[in-house]
Amino acid sequence: MPLTAFQKHKIRRLFSVLDANGDGRVDRSDFMRRVEALARLRGWTEDSPEYARNRHAVLLEWESIRESADLDENGAVTAEEYLRYAEIFLDDRDAVRAYARGDVQLLFDAMDTDGDDRISVDEYRAYLEACGVDASAADVFFAHADLDEDGLLTRREMSHAVEEFLIAEDPKAGGNFIFGPLPEFRDRASEPAGA
Repeated sequence: MPLTAFQKHKIRRLFSVLDANGDGRVDRSDFMRRVEALARLRGWTEDSPEYARNRHAVLLEWESIRESADLDENGAVTAEEYLRYAEIFLDDRDAVRAYARGDVQLLFDAMDTDGDDRISVDEYRAYLEACGVDASAADVFFAHADLDEDGLLTRREMSHAVEEFLIAEDPKAGGNFIFGPLPEFRDRASEPAGA
């Protein structure tokens, strides 16, 4: 099923986060920057098992994207190629749920610095900063995604948020705020002709 205008809007936001150097394309180096940023955040050395595990998972994600989306086989994925990839991927809801659960495991390994199996707003702030996202997005996200309002995110809450980001059509859904407020969305298809 084709992506809706709102899903495309969110996928473009995700692409901009993945595009660590802002060159309009995503490649292996963008994913390695994330690995290195998370290693700095956690104090992992390149020879540590945690670094190796994170690097392996992130590069598997990159290879999956590259194999499916890099249509011209130039080693990079443009926003349009990424949208085509997302359209195929998001059509399989079981795959989306599995990705949300798997991505959360990786996120928790990286963010849960005190090992309590929950993410605090400060831990999320540090993670966003490491990924090059404005840390103030953490407060916005927690205000929407902390379902039991205890000031902490569980794996279930985070999985729910990731899944919502990928598939929810409600602009107010908590997962849509995972990187802070989305840029303004205007559905041009619903505007009257000549507007």
